[in-house]
Amino acid sequence: MKATLRRRLLGVAAVVLFVAAFVLATPASATHGQPGKQLPAWGAVAGTVTSVDYAPGFPFVRSTFGGRCSVPSDWVTSHTFTGEVSHGGLSTGVGSHCGRLDYATGAIIDADEVIMMTAANGDTLNSRGNGYTFPDGTTTGELTIVGGTGRFAGATGESTSSGRADLTATPWTYTLSFSGWIAYDASQASS
Repeated sequence: MKATLRRRLLGVAAVVLFVAAFVLATPASATHGQPGKQLPAWGAVAGTVTSVDYAPGFPFVRSTFGGRCSVPSDWVTSHTFTGEVSHGGLSTGVGSHCGRLDYATGAIIDADEVIMMTAANGDTLNSRGNGYTFPDGTTTGELTIVGGTGRFAGATGESTSSGRADLTATPWTYTLSFSGWIAYDASQASS
């Protein structure tokens, strides 16, 4: 049961990482002077779960972790990732999410994802989202871009992701690919 739970947690973390990579990508000339223009965005990331904090009563009692989670959850997972993204080049990121096991299906529901990705030039992109990790290790997710720094200040966008989580690895690992759109002011890029 612990191996299955770990695998599911990793999948959720993978979704978060993949979304983070998507959110932080974009070259400075991409908007061609049109800061609100929606641009296609895509990428692929690989990540590692760095910590899992279980609810004090897990698996019988869930927690909101002091308000971090919007609904009672089984754990909070943190992770790091690296990948190539369409608007950020080689990017890195960190994220966390609240996870809870769906006892009926065995899936992990990944909620309240918070991701910050750092593009190759140092600009950061922030996103929030939700996702699922299924018993077979596949992951899906959705993210919403909520600003950042440099060219991503005030950025908006959305993406969907899919990938695989390996919860049998130590530490847990994942890979994700994502696609969607982003709008930002490329003239504000860091040097």
